[in-house]
Amino acid sequence: MESRLTRVESVSIDVSEQTHRALSDLAEEMGMTMGDTLAVAVRRLMQHHMGQDLTARLDAEEIDWLEADLS
Repeated sequence: MESRLTRVESVSIDVSEQTHRALSDLAEEMGMTMGDTLAVAVRRLMQHHMGQDLTARLDAEEIDWLEADLS
């Protein structure tokens, strides 16, 4: 059976040594690569941001839309 490895393009990002060390430690604790750990962190940060958006007060137009009679 032939092994199929997915080729992943990589890029470099500049981070402080402290951030690199923290990411490396976290990746090791989670048993993940640094890239996968960073991807999880980015996804969770995006989800947090969406959650904050959802807690914002609705404006008048949004309230009217939600209370519209759909019958």
